[in-house]
Parts: sequence; structure tokens; C-alpha cells
Amino acid sequence: MFKYSQQIQANLKNDHKFLVGSNYICFLSETEEKVELIIRLYSDEGSMKNYILKGESQIVGVVDNMIMVKENYENSLVIDLYSGKEIKLGDLDKYDIKLVYEGFIYVTRLMPETNFVAHGIFDIKNKKALWFKEWDKYKISFSEIHAGKLFGPQRAIELKRYDVESGALRWTHDFSELAKFEKRGRPQLGHVHRILGIIDNQVFIALTNNYIVALSVDKGELVHQWRELPNGVTWSDDNWNFIPKPELSTLLKEERKIIGMISKYFWEIDLQTNELSFYNLSNYFDSIRVDAVRGGQVTCLGDHAFFSSIFYSEDASRKLVKDYKIGAFNIKTKKVDWLYTFDFPEGVSLKSPAPVIGGNHLYVLDTTGTLHIFERV
Repeated sequence: MFKYSQQIQANLKNDHKFLVGSNYICFLSETEEKVELIIRLYSDEGSMKNYILKGESQIVGVVDNMIMVKENYENSLVIDLYSGKEIKLGDLDKYDIKLVYEGFIYVTRLMPETNFVAHGIFDIKNKKALWFKEWDKYKISFSEIHAGKLFGPQRAIELKRYDVESGALRWTHDFSELAKFEKRGRPQLGHVHRILGIIDNQVFIALTNNYIVALSVDKGELVHQWRELPNGVTWSDDNWNFIPKPELSTLLKEERKIIGMISKYFWEIDLQTNELSFYNLSNYFDSIRVDAVRGGQVTCLGDHAFFSSIFYSEDASRKLVKDYKIGAFNIKTKKVDWLYTFDFPEGVSLKSPAPVIGGNHLYVLDTTGTLHIFERV
């Protein structure tokens, strides 16, 4: 599986993320003196490169060996992954980078003549913006690009599909009925939580009110929906009978499944039969002192879902004891095939909601900003 290799004092602060690929890791290291973009290449004997940034910054994404960075949350930079040097990508530096995915970049720019923010798509291959539209008055923004299809807006009651190449609206689906819910006795409109992905010309979406739905990519028509667990199955002390945290579930394209894991429960949807299965693993997980982080996130590789775990118990003197682990849950056998226990000093905990895997390495971040690196064996 994996063995512990080394650690890097990464100084990741303010929830800065780190991105990994088959042969690299990059992250922002922040100290009182400076903010650095750190790039580590495993194909180059583990060499590390750095690029000094001005003020608070953010890594937006990595595509075609280029790192997209928002410097000081204003300027857009493109850094070459292998040289660590800034490169020119058309007139991208004039725009605000929002999202990087599948050869396209969702960008915005302020239109001085109207003072509106125009939204558009930048084509990485051709190094130019394909189009811009002034949609600010409608509060439009895009959320994700999947298989060349553009979806948005974010956290809205309606989901819209646009053409990436032209910005033309193809369809709108209203989730006002399915997504509505109550909070403290008051009705809430609800919204689209997250797009899970596309399989067989269907787009799978997590909604508020614990729904997962499938829409036709071509027409936006509802194909299927899931919420209630099989008859008589409940979870938690409140005996809930719906899918927990569907927005953090994972779409497995090859297996044609949607899976989710939270605390001591695992569930899956077989997209070939549309059957929803739910597993209460409390007794088994207690026996190995595992409680998957309640954020519900996992990282999938092959037959395994890698997870972070914080297990709470009491010692003989009734003092609270915390076990910090990462593990690999076998999706087929429903057993944990690998566990690693961290020996953190007092006050240190897991920061990563789930381990991150890139190539032959697995990464875990703790609350001190230290990256723990594991190698595949």
C-alpha cells in the first residue's frame, strides 16, 4: 500500500490548498516575511523550486504543466511547472481566473463602460478568450466544466448548462421543489450543492435536502433521483433515513457507482441498477478504533477509498484520548485493508479531510502546516 517517507514544513495557512499530479506537488508556503509558491518534482530527483508572490495568493489549478495563480487575489499569473518561472499565456493576465478545468479557464473582467463584471471562457490551447457576457445583474457564475459542458451558477436553485465554445444557454432545470428543506422550523429554498460528474450522457448532482439526481446532459430532463435509504435503514442517534452528506460523495466512472463515507457508515449507488445500499460499520470500526472524519470526504484509488479518521475514547482515568489515523477502505469487501496511526504531540490534529494521492505518493496535512508524505510500496 503506502509507507511513511518524509515530512515538509509547508507553512500552509488560511486553508491554502496543495495540488498534486503524477510527478509533482505544489503549494503556497506563507510566513510573516513572504508567500512562496513551492513546486516539487519527483521526476527531477525531488528538486524543489520556488516563486515569490506578492501578498495573499491562491493556486487556482494546474493544467498542461502550467500552474494558474491569483496573486494578491488580484493579478493572474501562469507559472511553468518545470522551470518555476512566469510565462505569458496570451492576454490571460488581464483577467481574473476563477476555475481551471479540461483545457478551459473560467475568467471574469470588469467592463469599465458599464461597471459590470463580464464572465467568459479562455481557451488554453489557442491562448485566447472565446467569449464574454455581461451577466452580473443576474448574479450568474459558473461552477464546473465536465466533458466540455459548462454548468452554473453556483449554489443556486436552478442549474443551467451552457456551451463552452459559445456561451449559449442549452437548458435550465429548476430544483425548487426537490431542494427545499426546513432549518429550525423555517422553510429554505435550497440549492445545487455540487456537480459530481458525467457518465453515459447523464450529469449527477448533489442537492440540499440530501438528494442526488441524474439529469440528461442533452436536455436537462430528470432521469433519476435518490434520497431515502432502503426500508428500515437509518443512521445516527436521530435515526435519519436519508443519504448523509451527498455533496461530498464520489462518482466512480469505471465502476459506475456513487459512493459516500461518513463517521462509521458507508453507502453506494449502483448506477447500472439504480440500487442504493447502506452499511452500518459501527461495530467493526469501533473494534479497529476508526471513525472517518465527519466531513465525509474520501480519495479513491482502485478498489479503495482513502479516508482520515479521528477516534475518540477515554483511558482508565477517564481522560479523553484521540487516535489520528488514515486508512484504505476496500469498496468491494467493505473492510479496511490498511491503516496508519499518527503520533501527534498535544494540540496537533489532522487538517486534511482526506489523504490526497498523486502518482506514487500520498499526502496528509496536519494543523501545524506540515505535509506528511507516503510512498507506494
